[in-house]
Amino acid sequence: MLRGEKVVLRPCTKDDVAVLFAEQRADVPGFMLSSSAPWFPVPMETVLASWEPVDDHYSKPMPKSATFAIEENGELAGSVTLWAIDYHHRNAEIGIGLRSDFRGRGLSTDALRVICHYAFFVLGLHRVRLVTGARNVPMQKAALAAGFTEEGRHREAWWEGDGFADDVHYGLLDREWRTLLAQQRVR
Repeated sequence: MLRGEKVVLRPCTKDDVAVLFAEQRADVPGFMLSSSAPWFPVPMETVLASWEPVDDHYSKPMPKSATFAIEENGELAGSVTLWAIDYHHRNAEIGIGLRSDFRGRGLSTDALRVICHYAFFVLGLHRVRLVTGARNVPMQKAALAAGFTEEGRHREAWWEGDGFADDVHYGLLDREWRTLLAQQRVR
C-alpha cells in the first residue's frame, strides 16, 4: 500500500471494479467530463470477465498499466491508474476518478502525489502526463496543486455531450517532483 496525507492507494480488486464501474456508468455526464472514451452501455459481466490483475510479472512482459483503488478512512473513494507506461522513454499517463461522494475534499491532489511517488521513485520514470477536459476545473486545480505544469491545449478535442471543449495537457518531470518533495520536507 502507498500512503498519502489523506488517502491510501492499494491494489484494485474485482469488487472495487464492480462498484466503480456501476457508479461511473450511472453518471453519463460525469463520465463524459472525465473520460477520453465515449460512454457505451457495457454489461457489468463483460467488464468483470475482462478484468485480471497482474500477479505473475516474472513470466509476462512488464505491465503497461497499474491501477490502484483510492481509499479514504477505509472507504473506497475511487481509483487512479498509471497507464501507457513506456519503460524505454520512461513516461506514462495518469487517469483518476473519484466517486461523487468523495469529490471536493482534496483527495485527487493527494492521490496524484502518491501515484507520482510510485511512478518516479518505484518505477524510475522520468515524466508523467495527465489530460483532462477544459470544463473539468477540479481536475485542473488538483493537477496544479500536485505540482504539474500546464503544457498546452488541443482545441475542441474533447466531446462533452453538448459540444466540444479543449483538452488540457499537464506534465510533471522527476526532477520537479523531487524538488517538490524537498520543499515539503522543509516545512
